Amino acid sequence: MSSLKPSRIVSVYAIISALWILLSDRLAQLLFSHSVDLFTLVNTFKGWLYVAAVSAILLALLKNYEAQSLRQQATIAQSEERLNLALSAVSDGVWDWHVETGEVFFSESWFTMLGYGPAELPHAYETWTGLIHPEDRDKTEQTIQRHLVSKEPFNMEFRLRTKAGGWIWVLDRGQVIQQDAAGKALRMVGTHMDITERKRAEELRQQIERTISHNLRSPASSAINIARILREDPDLPTETRGALLDLFEQSGRNMLDTLNSSLDIYKIETGQYQVAPEACEVVDLLRDILSTMHRQDEFVEVRSELLFEGRPASPDARCVCLGVPGLLRMAFQNLLLNAFEATPPGETVRVELFKDAVCRVVIRNAGVVPLEIRERFFDKYVTLGKVKGTGLGTYSARAMVRAQGGSISMDTSDERNETVLAVTLPLAG
Repeated sequence: MSSLKPSRIVSVYAIISALWILLSDRLAQLLFSHSVDLFTLVNTFKGWLYVAAVSAILLALLKNYEAQSLRQQATIAQSEERLNLALSAVSDGVWDWHVETGEVFFSESWFTMLGYGPAELPHAYETWTGLIHPEDRDKTEQTIQRHLVSKEPFNMEFRLRTKAGGWIWVLDRGQVIQQDAAGKALRMVGTHMDITERKRAEELRQQIERTISHNLRSPASSAINIARILREDPDLPTETRGALLDLFEQSGRNMLDTLNSSLDIYKIETGQYQVAPEACEVVDLLRDILSTMHRQDEFVEVRSELLFEGRPASPDARCVCLGVPGLLRMAFQNLLLNAFEATPPGETVRVELFKDAVCRVVIRNAGVVPLEIRERFFDKYVTLGKVKGTGLGTYSARAMVRAQGGSISMDTSDERNETVLAVTLPLAG
């Protein structure tokens, strides 16, 4: 009996008992009526014969059932072993949710993905929902509820809290695999894939794109203004025209430096940047950036002053530091753009250089950093009140300065209505 079950054993017992009741007397009379003594003996021990016969049959059936059960258990154990081997061979975490009871099987990979040991958390639906990032919880639960109705396969991305308290991004894919006669979902299975690195790469790519766009604004605006002047005034003196063309060329070079430095920004962000410093003349660099700022229409009413050791910087003033020219330009361009944007019309952006044990650049501008963001001034994406603000200017400037062995700080004073940025860089030689 390849599909022997306890119910069938009971059925066999019932059939044997019924046949014995109906036929035993007739069989005894038919077989032993020729001998009164033998017939009497059979009738006397008929009950015992029944017990012996039924016991023998039931024993054979039960042994068959036991053997069959052992074979089934061995098959199940082998299947579970194969399943566990398959699950351990993939990095995806597997979940199996019994909807009505709320019980969820989580695979070993599911636990290790979050930094937990196997079965270290309860196998329950509430375990999963309790680990979802608060900002993602409503969206994910709405997706699940819609799927319980539609039964269509789904996939969604959200964050889960790890044992260490951090967050990972997962891609969750699932499908209802069992439902009752009324179409109500009873069981759902799916997988979690760790996509944290992919999300970080996407975020970093977007950040670099925004940084490049931010850093191109000043040289691009300068180039546009110079081109407009050259076009509108064809009678410019040769010397003036030559100077404007030089500035136009410099603006183009600045934009090219920005594009070429985009890979450096990526390497800095990912900790792969290897600095190769060289001698950089900071006075001329700052003078050029200030000139670029003043050629932008939005800053025509903002004044600037460049000081060296407390006095107006002369044409031959020099402060040579160690750094990477392209990165230094981008860093100071970001900081000065931020200062010019914060300075009210008619006020002055003051840039002071000091050369002692280090090269020190101090940028002062009227206006204060809003109280809400002072503690996070250099953090990524922190901005307030700027129409074009991305929150990447000061963040990327600090990253670039630090990558070159320098430091940067900010101090803002409500009493003086002033914000001061201080940058230090190692001196050359």
